[in-house]
Amino acid sequence: DDTVAINKSVLAELQVNPDAKGDDDEDGEGSNVSPILDLATSDTGSKLFLLLLSSNDEIRRRYFDPMELEVLKNGATIQEGGEEIPTSKKNPDTRRMELLQYVRSLFIDLCTQHPDELLRSTPGSRVLREVVASFPSQELIDAIVSACEESLNGDDGNLSIFEDRTGQLALKHLLLDEAEHGSDDNEEDDDDRASFAAALQSTFS
Repeated sequence: DDTVAINKSVLAELQVNPDAKGDDDEDGEGSNVSPILDLATSDTGSKLFLLLLSSNDEIRRRYFDPMELEVLKNGATIQEGGEEIPTSKKNPDTRRMELLQYVRSLFIDLCTQHPDELLRSTPGSRVLREVVASFPSQELIDAIVSACEESLNGDDGNLSIFEDRTGQLALKHLLLDEAEHGSDDNEEDDDDRASFAAALQSTFS
């Protein structure tokens, strides 16, 4: 329940790039790499982020198998004196949101700095999808669209994101999420109403 202590003892360590000390490039390239990029593109490491970013059970079922969900289920209890006693007094959603706020800027920086790598990675694209859903902004959309546009050059020898199997599926999910939830948003904040579909159409039409 002590989310402040968890932030200081666990989440704060994620904000330091472990390679930064040994990779002090003269051109400063090491400082531009998100400290959580490797975790976000890892099958196992990304699950910590997906657990924090998933706002309901339906979303969690996309990324976790039944055994994992059983272990991670909310409202865990212990037997004490023949009674089921909750292991936490804090509402699970409140706890999740408090933890998520500690790493919000870390997630946004990850997705704006490395959209190409995330879109081409199955676990990375899942993290990107949920960051866009949790923290929608024009900044995130612009970064994703720019990565798509730059990938058409083929300078790095890779297929464009539109041709990449994982990348095109990631774009499809982003568009479907926007179509499904866009009409449900009643927020007045224009930044939250940024449209990925409109940005793609404007750039590529």
